[in-house]
Amino acid sequence: MKKRLFTVIVAALAAVLCAFALVACKSTDIGDTHPADTAYTGALSAQAYASPDAAAKAFIDAEVSGEVTDATFVSYTKTADLTDEEVEALDIPATEKANIDTVEKGEVKYTVGASDFGVRASADEEKLYLVIIVTYKDKTVKYYSPVLNAGDPLTKSYYDKIFSEENFKNVTLSYKLDIPIKCTVQSASFTMKTSIKIEGKWDEDSYGYFKSTSTIDFGQLGEALGMGGKQTMVMEQLHVNDKDSKFSGCIFARTTQNGETGEWIMEGSIGTPDYDYDFDEDDEDDMLSKFMPAFDYSYFVKTKTGFKINSEKLTEYMDIALKDAFDQSGAESMGITLGKTSASADYYVYDGKITESVVKVNCNYTMDMNGMTYKYTMNEKITVKYSDYGNTTVVVPTDIDFDSYL
Repeated sequence: MKKRLFTVIVAALAAVLCAFALVACKSTDIGDTHPADTAYTGALSAQAYASPDAAAKAFIDAEVSGEVTDATFVSYTKTADLTDEEVEALDIPATEKANIDTVEKGEVKYTVGASDFGVRASADEEKLYLVIIVTYKDKTVKYYSPVLNAGDPLTKSYYDKIFSEENFKNVTLSYKLDIPIKCTVQSASFTMKTSIKIEGKWDEDSYGYFKSTSTIDFGQLGEALGMGGKQTMVMEQLHVNDKDSKFSGCIFARTTQNGETGEWIMEGSIGTPDYDYDFDEDDEDDMLSKFMPAFDYSYFVKTKTGFKINSEKLTEYMDIALKDAFDQSGAESMGITLGKTSASADYYVYDGKITESVVKVNCNYTMDMNGMTYKYTMNEKITVKYSDYGNTTVVVPTDIDFDSYL
């Protein structure tokens, strides 16, 4: 039971953390070492509208309002016309520019209320956002989602460009999770640590290979409570992405634990590829979900080097999510009480692609057991690094005998 309590806590916390990291965390001054994020040049709306006000309202509805930002349009005010040079710099096809009558910029005034997800807004007063309005010769109007400045709420267009499916067809990732836990009971203190490392290579046209190493070190407390010392488990997965392979869509997996390596186990069905088969949206979402945060653009704020999660919203979400996870696990009935939580999440972007994400969470809780009170303090960190976009080559483990599965 004691061991189960500990693993429930770690599992609940890790699950919430992983949702903010880019799924599969340098120094405390890490932001200063990353280059500026300058690749995004804005995006034109696909839909046309009847007036500048209608286009500005659509910008707030489509680009700013989201899961935790209930934004409501108030008004639009033109501030200036764009110069010829500014118009030329917009990311609009030349054929479409030929049909443009005028281009202006202006301020959209909007309010932000509480979201449906229980995460309140950081403020309830009116806010301003700069937007570009494009009017065509036929009098229809489009909005142009602008280049973002540090401090701006992230727009959906920016988010969609960074996390476009095309970006992640070929990529290498390195994932590291550390959860050091300090436990104090009476006058004694113990330290425990959970760590997960994942090395992954993904090629949408051939294979994906992931190797994770999970270690739980219970330290002196584990020995005192009879839970044992360090435990390590290695898991490997090979995803067959080649559409021409009989094993297309199959996953080969094996586990190494206590020094013993298991056999490769295949998940999926062998068959002749159907060349007329079109992958539906769910299939694409499954692939993309390996690399995307579990939350939409409305959680994020632009920074000079990429973007970050609004710390207030993240901390409040963590409080809600952790409490929910603990409640579902029955932790409260086992004498566990959550304390204060704080969190931050930074994402670094270069050349329009994620290069690194760093998520940090600090929390504490107490556990009453057998007449004693245990106080736990956790300082967790997840780092995910992305590299070799377009240049990743996946090497298939030599001990997978494909013929034996035919």
